[in-house]
Amino acid sequence: MLKQINPKVKRAISIIFRVVGSASFLLVVYALFTTWVAFTDPVVTPNQIVNELDADPGNIPEHVVVKSKVSAIKRVPLYGYGYKVSDNMYIVNFSRGDIKVGDKVKFRVAGAVKVGDAYLVNSDYE
Repeated sequence: MLKQINPKVKRAISIIFRVVGSASFLLVVYALFTTWVAFTDPVVTPNQIVNELDADPGNIPEHVVVKSKVSAIKRVPLYGYGYKVSDNMYIVNFSRGDIKVGDKVKFRVAGAVKVGDAYLVNSDYE
């Protein structure tokens, strides 16, 4: 049957199959690259987040990882416990976690409420 096909048609089919094969190969390589290579978000200090929140309270910086050391643990009404990570920022949780004073924590800001001059931050731990 292949002997009866015009050589120009055979060549066109061959080119189409090569293009489709190359495109699918590039798509598979792209998919593997994006899942294997995890791009890391920038690590910032709590003071940088406080400055961003003061500048624009409606814009919560979720694209960065905050790294800090817990300096105090306090009981916060309606929120449970607050972990002081800077002069102007507390991470709040409803239950007391296994975090102690002096532990280093990495988190992403999920929400923030300003109380006085400090922010009570709901976070996702890294």
